[in-house]
Amino acid sequence: MSVLRNSGLASLAACCAVTVGCGLALAPRQAAADDIDIYAGLSAGNSDAPNIIFLIDNSPNWSRNSQHWPDNGGNQGAAELAAISAELSLINSSMPANVGLALLSSYSGTTANGATPGSGGGYIRFAARDMTVAANKTALKNVLSGISSNINSSNEKLTGMSSKDEAAGFYEVWKYFSGLAPFSGVYGSGYAAQNGYVDVAGNPNTYTGAGQGMTSGFAIVNGTYVSPITSTRPCARSYLIYIANNANNTGSSGQAAYQPAVANVAPPLVATVGLDTWTDEWTKFMYNSGAVVPSGNNNGSIVTYILDAYDAQQNVGYSNSLMNAANMGGGKYFQVGSEDKIKTALATIFAEIAAVNSTFASVTLPLNSVNKTEADNQVFIPVFRPDGNDQPRWNGNLKKYSLNSAAQLVDSANLVVINPLTGFPTACSSSYWTSDSGGYWNFTPEVLRCSGRPGGREGRRSGSGSQRQ
Repeated sequence: MSVLRNSGLASLAACCAVTVGCGLALAPRQAAADDIDIYAGLSAGNSDAPNIIFLIDNSPNWSRNSQHWPDNGGNQGAAELAAISAELSLINSSMPANVGLALLSSYSGTTANGATPGSGGGYIRFAARDMTVAANKTALKNVLSGISSNINSSNEKLTGMSSKDEAAGFYEVWKYFSGLAPFSGVYGSGYAAQNGYVDVAGNPNTYTGAGQGMTSGFAIVNGTYVSPITSTRPCARSYLIYIANNANNTGSSGQAAYQPAVANVAPPLVATVGLDTWTDEWTKFMYNSGAVVPSGNNNGSIVTYILDAYDAQQNVGYSNSLMNAANMGGGKYFQVGSEDKIKTALATIFAEIAAVNSTFASVTLPLNSVNKTEADNQVFIPVFRPDGNDQPRWNGNLKKYSLNSAAQLVDSANLVVINPLTGFPTACSSSYWTSDSGGYWNFTPEVLRCSGRPGGREGRRSGSGSQRQ
């Protein structure tokens, strides 16, 4: 559509251009260089920590008895909050990230800020703060725990499905990333019960940023969102992880497009079978057009991952709309039916995000038509790893995958192999010819974030090479 400033790839290319410049400025002068040095790390730059916002669907579906959720006392919302809290442990100095939390609200409001109000809204509960800082991580975990302990309170849960408006939630997150004035996410319980928990300085409620001792980094300052996208971190990528709660009812009552640019997507998206919402238009808009960015930053694209949470009850049409939204948003769709499955999905997402950094040299070859061989539905991928000491002999391997009915590359567990953010295998993928190597790889600093049979994007692991360990 005409309003799109750039595509996801264009945004990535712009960021890479900035990164290369930074890398050249920071890299020490080399006396001489060989052709293979582009693979050996001499071209590396510095990466900026990504910005990750969780948007949780806190509609009545997140604590519905008829769903028969298998853990957390049958409460899937509690499972989602616990899983997020647990997976925050993956974020450390080797995988830094700024993480925040947004939820839906029952705000109805009036026409303002270029938006037509629907029957619900959204707000920023905890701004994206540096999770390598212990105090920030503890504060967010306490907020998650506090929400869980009051999960059926009207302060935390929407009073009815009529207040669930995904478009409003996405609009508010986009406004936050863009550093604009909030629409439904304004502070004050007079707007909606949930709005009393907006992340602002001086908020007296315990389970807020201020209530947990935060003195800076608030979502709203002087009535305007403070975006985590800054000129000082031009290569920081941005992600939205939406956890939707499914059931045998409508997925999202809101049909308001809010931004005219979203409604005017060209060509128009095909209506999703069973249930059509504005969610896929929003994810496409945020991925292609991105957030409003400050001077010196061309990296406004927002990638969306979606977790579709249900066990006994599913609205198939709603699942279809979520699948399409994840695809339009450049991320992935996951169906989750337990706390463990949520943890696994989040670990996979974090691993994919961690795989995207500012270097343009990789430890493996890209999975493209030039370097793969196919036989029927079998796909053989040659990979290599440059020697860390610049020696001429490199470790090589051959990995086998297969194609599923949708012509997607899948591993031995029939899981999609490719990380859409990098084009390389995901850290948790397990090719054929692979067995659990136990503690064999404990000596290497390349610690996988996934248990079980190792492999993923590491050239030396799994595949035919594992048969010689």
